[in-house]
Amino acid sequence: MNNEDLPIFNGQEQFTIKNLFLNAKDTFTYEFWVKPFAKINIPLERTSGISGIRDQKWVIGAAHGGINSNIAGTGISVGRNGICVFEHSHNYLPATLVYKINITEFTHIAIVFLKKTPYLYINGKFVRKGLMSIKKHVFPSGIIGGLGRYGNFVGQIKQLRIWNCARTTDQIRENMQKDLNRNEKNLLYSSNLIEPKSKDSNSKMNNIVIYTAITNNYDTLREPTYKLQNCDYLCFTDNSNLDSKHWTIKKIEHLIYDHNRNAKQYKILPHRFLQEYEYSIWIDGNVDIIGDVTELINKYLTHDVLAFYKHPERQCIYDELEACLKLTKDDEKIMIDQINKYRSMGFPKNKGLIRASIILRKHDDKNVIKTMEEWWKEILNHSKRDQLSFNYIAWKNNLKYRILPGDPFLRNDSYFKIRLNGSHG
Repeated sequence: MNNEDLPIFNGQEQFTIKNLFLNAKDTFTYEFWVKPFAKINIPLERTSGISGIRDQKWVIGAAHGGINSNIAGTGISVGRNGICVFEHSHNYLPATLVYKINITEFTHIAIVFLKKTPYLYINGKFVRKGLMSIKKHVFPSGIIGGLGRYGNFVGQIKQLRIWNCARTTDQIRENMQKDLNRNEKNLLYSSNLIEPKSKDSNSKMNNIVIYTAITNNYDTLREPTYKLQNCDYLCFTDNSNLDSKHWTIKKIEHLIYDHNRNAKQYKILPHRFLQEYEYSIWIDGNVDIIGDVTELINKYLTHDVLAFYKHPERQCIYDELEACLKLTKDDEKIMIDQINKYRSMGFPKNKGLIRASIILRKHDDKNVIKTMEEWWKEILNHSKRDQLSFNYIAWKNNLKYRILPGDPFLRNDSYFKIRLNGSHG
């Protein structure tokens, strides 16, 4: 992926791999390429206090060590004016390493923790040793892009890696420009793993995921009527008790938005969460799979990268606004202001309206990534109703997408059936 095609963290995005990597204590490594767009507050190096609560841009949010004050999560804030490494536990968020530097272009940063002490490398060169932690143990964190009310990163990040070891200077220099596979020793996480090619590399069937997200018990997870062996089924949820015979349950550990947007970030941004797959099929919680949906991938995503069903009743976002107002789907002023903005930008009437309950994507395509990031920004800044914003964003980006035949809503579709049990979209 070219640098200009990378998604931009705009100060609101945050997602969690896991809060703490508890299998990597005291000695571990973070490394990533970063291009910050904003400055940070530069505190003093300390092993006490809470200097991390103000004006930080967290590439790695320092996860809380819990009520046990003997352990701490670690995190990294990066701005155009410097780099800070923090530790976080009860009433404790100090910067144990601080380094002032002007960063205006993509820069490689590695933070090596060795026996609870952070060491900073910039572009493969060692530049600073921080303070040893006073905590019994410190751990790497898996919160990417922010730390809730304590701040979010603004800029671009690529090749983010977390290792269960102290990487050497030679290892950092030799691998900072290289892509990885899944077999590197001590690799805990990588943000852009290059998937090994199978012998049958022309088959799309082994690289498809069907997924959904359920928060606040809004939907009931349905076992698919039609079960496919050549697809993975994933459900992201905040419900620790959710179980399934066919769905792999992925726990959402860090909830930072309202319940609707907590689920919707997975719906809109599969390129962030499903990097090991080439194709994804999103379904709302009220959608049942009744046919071989891989046929749709093979037929409609061979030449296109994005596909939806059209809305069965309405023709454009202006019609959608009227329906949302009538049904009180969101705050009236927010929705009206949003559509007035689109009208002022010249968005025409009768430009089409998708039904967002089902989305087929080649989600690593650069144009899809750009469009999804902008769609998500609209959902964060305006109404949570995603059908109010997609067609405007597609028009703005001149993105072509495929309309699928059939209508699951009216139950004349061979692949999906929508069961009415709530308010979606």
